[in-house]
Amino acid sequence: TNTAFNAIIAAGGPQANASLRNIKLTNNNKQINLDIYKLMNNPSVDADYYLDDNAVIQVPLANKLIQTEGAFIRSVDYELKDNEGLKALMQYSGGLLPNAVKSFVQIKRYTDDELILIDADLKKLNSNDILLKPGDVVIANTISDKVVNQIFVSGAVEISGSFSISSTPKISDLISKSKLKRDAKKDKAYLYRENENKTIDIIEINLKQILSNTNSEYNLQLYPNDRLLIQSSSDEVTKSIVKVSGEVREPLTIPYDADSTLTVSRAIELAGGLADQASEVAYIIRQNQTNSNEKSYLRINLKEAIDNPKNQLDIRLLPEDEIVVNKNSDISDQLYIYSKGAFRKESKLYYDSNLTIQNIVELSAGFTQDASHRIDIYRLELLNDTPSRVVVASVTLDDENQIIKGDKNISIQPGDEFVARVAADIDEQVFV
Repeated sequence: TNTAFNAIIAAGGPQANASLRNIKLTNNNKQINLDIYKLMNNPSVDADYYLDDNAVIQVPLANKLIQTEGAFIRSVDYELKDNEGLKALMQYSGGLLPNAVKSFVQIKRYTDDELILIDADLKKLNSNDILLKPGDVVIANTISDKVVNQIFVSGAVEISGSFSISSTPKISDLISKSKLKRDAKKDKAYLYRENENKTIDIIEINLKQILSNTNSEYNLQLYPNDRLLIQSSSDEVTKSIVKVSGEVREPLTIPYDADSTLTVSRAIELAGGLADQASEVAYIIRQNQTNSNEKSYLRINLKEAIDNPKNQLDIRLLPEDEIVVNKNSDISDQLYIYSKGAFRKESKLYYDSNLTIQNIVELSAGFTQDASHRIDIYRLELLNDTPSRVVVASVTLDDENQIIKGDKNISIQPGDEFVARVAADIDEQVFV
């Protein structure tokens, strides 16, 4: 068909910066404007633009290009006429996607050699259109994908996961939907509740009282993001805990949830945060998962763990872990014990009453090849009112680091130094 639109297509179509709204057609000495947007909305008007011989089509540069970003149905660049504003742009773009913020869009605009941001209220758009300027970028933001009306249950239930708070308003409703397992503990469960300031309250729940009387005061109203943890009566579950002690606002012991990803920063948050005198240094006392008598000590930088919760420094906690937060004033020799001499690694270890000589050897990477396996233990004591470091005990270990000579029940104190001797040391001492 011999129309202006087909002629433009035959010529390769308009360039990227060409106007689609103000194309001038001179036909039989008459000039009319061709608006491609109008043609796309109503293809029948193509017939109004038939070409006669010697017709001229002029495609000027676009004057008012507006860029769209974000949650528009058709997020592309649009050309607006001088008198068109945000209302026309919303129409041309098809409106907003379902996950878009419907109350406002934002406009980035260059003005007076600066880039500014304007919040445009969409609710007032029908009565008060907002004029857009060339070069404007209009942004439609998306709604967070976090569900706002869900609650969670985990542990000794048949159906764990999330439920709608709309149909599950109380604890009894959540129990009814999730169905308790036979070995579920009914005397004690835990409800984790997030406050407005993002801290977490842990509420102890007696399920027996709730199940016996759903109208009782113990059948709490649930709030969005509440999380109910129901323990099993089996030993494996009841023995698994995580502790936070020392310089935190609310020292706590909580059951370990195998389905969770509890980290150092989250545990500190559950404990109410750090106390005013807390040091940036803390320790995780970690129990060997296959041998409960063996413990290791992990030094952590709390500031880095809390400031970067997704960083590898924010260690994931394991069953029986205990986080011990020190006082600033307590970071001194008295909180530590030391291994020196013929160890593969001389160490400064946080003191713990459960620490054994075997632990100290293991944490110091074992003995060197020339070690005699004898350890002298030095301790600071008062001699004639003068602090002096003296040998309080000597022990000899076998190849499995068990004491074979000396006091097997020796008490380890803060500040003790454990010096592993080499064979030459012993010979020299005997000779002297």
